Amino acid sequence: MQTLKESSEYLINSTNRNAQFKLMHPKRRFLIGLILILLWVTVPQNHAQLRAKADSSKLFQLLRSTEHSPSKSALYSALIPGWGQAYNRKYWKIPIVYAGLATVGYFIYDNHHNYVVCRDDYIRLYEDPEAEVFNKDDIHTTSQLLPKIDEYRKNRDMSVIIMLAVWGLNVVDANVDGHFFNYDVSDDLSLILSPIQGYLPGKESYLGINLVFEMH
Repeated sequence: MQTLKESSEYLINSTNRNAQFKLMHPKRRFLIGLILILLWVTVPQNHAQLRAKADSSKLFQLLRSTEHSPSKSALYSALIPGWGQAYNRKYWKIPIVYAGLATVGYFIYDNHHNYVVCRDDYIRLYEDPEAEVFNKDDIHTTSQLLPKIDEYRKNRDMSVIIMLAVWGLNVVDANVDGHFFNYDVSDDLSLILSPIQGYLPGKESYLGINLVFEMH
């Protein structure tokens, strides 16, 4: 019974508040609505700005750090191919990276150029079957140009995907080398093999090999 009474009072109060809001001056209602909208918009934006500021602060700290970092190696190679390899002092890998990117870049340019030429020839032949063509295969019919247009377009798109893959491998390689940068592979590490002779109780002697791994 008490619960029903409380519910009735809540409904009455809500109705009164709605009625008071409707009777409020239009300018005041407009100002209240505008304030609520601004609060609704600015609060999430402030949260996103704080999060972006924290992420940028972490990135800045990473770049300022003097300690050799695999993450920094990967970031450098993601920004400029070969930069991470230089940071890891693997200078001999830089020409390989740029040779791969240049090769794929040439195929992107060549396929896109042929695609544009064939497409323009198709448009000219569609309007005038006797028009001059400029494609390298010297095709003069629209029916034969259509497969060539699709072929060059697909090859161009595939070359772009390969370019992204080469760029990604450049980043992965820099990251892996960054992990092994401080790995000791100097001459102070040695593995010594030496023969040994042992005796077992009640049995004859035996021969074996002793492995000694030394770190100086």
